[in-house]
Order: sequence, then structure tokens, then C-alpha cells
Amino acid sequence: MIIKDLIKNSFSKNFKSYDKNALVQKLMADELAELLSDKEISSVFEIGMGTGFLTKKINEKFCLKSYTANDIAGCECFLQKINPSFDFLQGDIEALNLTGSYDAVVSNAVLQWMCDFDGLFAKIKRCLNDKGVFAFSTFGLKNYQEVKTAGGNVLEYKSMSELEALLQKYFKVEIIYEREKVLYFPTVKDVLKHIKKTGVNATSESPMSISELKKFQNQYAKLNSTPLGFSLTYNPVYVLCSKNSN
Repeated sequence: MIIKDLIKNSFSKNFKSYDKNALVQKLMADELAELLSDKEISSVFEIGMGTGFLTKKINEKFCLKSYTANDIAGCECFLQKINPSFDFLQGDIEALNLTGSYDAVVSNAVLQWMCDFDGLFAKIKRCLNDKGVFAFSTFGLKNYQEVKTAGGNVLEYKSMSELEALLQKYFKVEIIYEREKVLYFPTVKDVLKHIKKTGVNATSESPMSISELKKFQNQYAKLNSTPLGFSLTYNPVYVLCSKNSN
């Protein structure tokens, strides 16, 4: 079960280390922004802005009349540095009532934290203009596969086909594809530090005991040692949708 308070607290504690360590999330924001390059966009709503990787790219690429950035944590200070005219809406996107009308709803490396995709997609469709687009990145089944095989807790990621089936109820899926990016670390402890410093560790209320942690580290080292170091796989998924007429 996804516990939103854990997510909020985890990211809030690690904002200072996020930009330096979230290498894959930054690449994802760059690629997602490229998917939007040929779209006419002047009003945007962003779900889960974090420290603003995607916000910065869209601010640079488009002449915007309005931009509302949302996050479950208090990220307004990052938004003000990017563009002080942008609006910030704090809260869990699944609990918020969206009343605006936008050319684009965007989100980078966030939707894996959602509980009710059906409800969220319906909400997003309602606040898009007739020619509006929904563009996002998230993670697929192979994400953090090393953590899972070593006995650690990971999110229940959706396959690309599962995601597409959910989206097709509300949108025309124009683009959907996935990539793999493997990072390598000198020790298993460095893997765990990386996960912690990006805030991507809010999956359990109960941390491992010392004995459980030692067992996990030994298993991780046994299964994921390579000549380049200890591997950690990211599996980004990219999606671009348009509003359908249903």
C-alpha cells in the first residue's frame, strides 16, 4: 500500500541531495520535454514538480501564459526561482479538485506513486482543453529489479500494456515507449545511499532491522555484482496522449 505521508516526508528530507543524485529523473525530464516540442502550449498544469527538472525545461521551451505546478511537498521555493509568475498548488493530486482548463498536463517520474489511476486520468481529462495533451514519464516493471530480487521493498509498477489500457479509456495514446538505464555503484551501501538521497525509499513504514538489512545487502551483492560495480536498473516509460472525444 502506498502511504502518501511517507512519500511527502521522504522527499522533503532529501530535497537538498535530490538534484545531485536524481540523474535518471533529470534525463527523463529532458526527454519528456522533447516529446512536447511540436505542440502549441500556453497553459500547463504539472503534477509533482519536485525541484523543477521538467518545470525548467518547459519554461525554456514555451511562451507560457499560465503555469500551475503541484507537489505533495513544499516545493514553492524551487518554483519561484524558475519563474516567480508561476502558481504553486500543494497537496496530493489524487485528493485535489482541479478546476482549471489547460493545454497540457505534464508529470515527470511521479505517477508510480498514484493509487487510483482511473480516477486520476478522468480528472486530468476533465481539465484539458479540447486539443489538450497529457504527457508524462513514469517507471516500468524492470525498475529497481535488483532491489526486488534481493528481497527489498519496491513499488508495484505497471507494465506498459497495463498503463496503455488504462489510458485508452480517456485518451488517444499517441506515443508510448520505454527505456532502460543501469547505474553502477562501488558498494551496495552506495546503492542504498543513492536511493535514499533521491527520496525514492518511501515504501514501508517499518525500516529493516539490522539483521534484515545485512541479509539484504549480502543477497544484493551476491546477485548484482558486475565488472562495472553493483547495478541498479531504472526503467523509464514515456507517454504522450491527446484528449479523445468519448
